[in-house]
Amino acid sequence: MKNLDLRSDVNWINAAELEEKPEGMLPLRFSRALIESFDNPSKRAVAAMQTSLVCELPLGVRKAEFVVNLLDSDGYGFVGECYIGPFKHLPNILFTKVGETYRFEVEIPAWIENETIRFHFPTHCTLAIQSIHVEGEKFSLPALSRKKRWVVHGDSITQGANCSTPSLAWPDMVARELDWDAVNLGIGGFGVFDPRVAEYVGSLPRDFVSIHCGANLNGKEDHRKRIRQFLSIVLANGFSAPCVVVTPIVCLTRPVQPIRDQIREVVESFGIPNLRCVDGLSVVDQLSALNSDGLHLNDWGEISYYRSIVRKFREWSI
Repeated sequence: MKNLDLRSDVNWINAAELEEKPEGMLPLRFSRALIESFDNPSKRAVAAMQTSLVCELPLGVRKAEFVVNLLDSDGYGFVGECYIGPFKHLPNILFTKVGETYRFEVEIPAWIENETIRFHFPTHCTLAIQSIHVEGEKFSLPALSRKKRWVVHGDSITQGANCSTPSLAWPDMVARELDWDAVNLGIGGFGVFDPRVAEYVGSLPRDFVSIHCGANLNGKEDHRKRIRQFLSIVLANGFSAPCVVVTPIVCLTRPVQPIRDQIREVVESFGIPNLRCVDGLSVVDQLSALNSDGLHLNDWGEISYYRSIVRKFREWSI
């Protein structure tokens, strides 16, 4: 079997940087400089987790053997998925023990031709790819996608906390429905209108950006200055790209209505047509959409969020 060069023989979809570590190749959603700028160690750890990252193998590969090391996990999303073209490949891969090495194979059935194998990283793990060995012939990397590029930032509800598989995270479902490329920059526990994240979001090439923050802010405090600063930075670095800000959805454990009001007030104060606010309660308001923590979405909630957002985007012809 051929041992792939993990820098030149693989497409790392949505990876901002690649780091070579003793455990293997580590793809990152954010730049390492941004991750290290966060004072909170938990925030650094969650930002290094790999929701929406995809490892795509060359055309011509018929069988692949992955060796992967689990460096970190918070337990909120530990399932990886493989796809062969549009077809999901079973079984899922569960990454449950930090420090463990995992080996799994993917073989393309004989009836499928001219499709690539793609490994979708779990939403709340940090994995290093130690090696990928493949069988096949006439290998060639497919060109990277030229679809509409959607950058989405939020908290754990955006990152995909507790959803059963990466493809059930609501941003992933929206992207598949609308045939977009989604760059998921959700940071569980820390989607709090951080200006450093705004600088990063604003620096990325994109056709459209959406912000889904607020549930982790203290509802007894005034955050309007912080929200305005965040949005000003994002808009300054891509003023013509549409930007949608979604306020917190239904929540049983935190006083988020004051946050909804503050976000709406700030967005409306800009008075520009390409910046819009969506009331989170118009996206998800059903208690049956939540897990027992009264905060995070269950799989039905992920589907509800996805359907509502697709409807909003289509209404606005985004």
